[in-house]
Amino acid sequence: MITNSSNLPDSIYRAVCNDSYDDGGSDITVTSLIKPPHMRRLQVQHKNEIVEDAADRIFSLLGQATHTILERAAADHCIVERRFFVERLGWKVSGQVDFIDQTEGLLADFKVTSRYAAMGDLKPEHEQQLNLNNLLSIENGITGIKRLEIIAILRDWSKMHVSRERDYPKSQVAVLRAPMWPREATEAFLLDRIKAHQDPNPPLCSPKDRWEKPQRYAVMPKGKKRALKLYDDELSAKNHVAKVGKGARVEPRPGEAIRCLHYCNVAQFCSFGKHLLSQKQSETEES
Repeated sequence: MITNSSNLPDSIYRAVCNDSYDDGGSDITVTSLIKPPHMRRLQVQHKNEIVEDAADRIFSLLGQATHTILERAAADHCIVERRFFVERLGWKVSGQVDFIDQTEGLLADFKVTSRYAAMGDLKPEHEQQLNLNNLLSIENGITGIKRLEIIAILRDWSKMHVSRERDYPKSQVAVLRAPMWPREATEAFLLDRIKAHQDPNPPLCSPKDRWEKPQRYAVMPKGKKRALKLYDDELSAKNHVAKVGKGARVEPRPGEAIRCLHYCNVAQFCSFGKHLLSQKQSETEES
């Protein structure tokens, strides 16, 4: 169920609700394959109990706007928004490919994202998605792909920052190249992911799955709000404080399971997630 507790305009609320997504009757999609199996299992089990607010799906709505962009990008030698299917281990797997330029040998996925996504390394899940979609394309007769790319439209880009920050993206569109995996490696990855999702009792999400940020230790100078340096271990921070002296102190910065607390719509059904949410609620009430 999608709520509107943020009181968004009715037009925006309807746009969020009227999502025409269709997985083509597949057992699992490429997007779901690269999710943590425990998270997806809970999403399937509690499908009719999940409640999300429309305000939390605005980024997804903006991403869906790329459909119009892709329609305009179409040409005779291009394949746009086509869903491909393969069958493995008794499951029908599907993946929707955003864009293939058969002349250039390019397979690309369009994403509306933040500028930070274009300033760091390519996310592992994006690399996985591109290579799985390439395998599905090959299985459906599309050959000759030489490049895999994320074409990122940066929603928070600002022209004013280009001249101020050396590493700032030079335009509002960034192209991120992904390495192409050997077909055998991609096939092995596909089978491993299917097996993981077919497990009736998948393990809890790993710290990596949870986007876990570990606890760190800040060296705080006396009377200042900004840390001199952050350390992964307390001893290094204490050694730094000893050198600085003059009232400096070590301030612990608690870690956080970012995905569980902010981006998982089934955290309330997960033993780990419920504990985190309860703990967070208690901390909020105490403050």
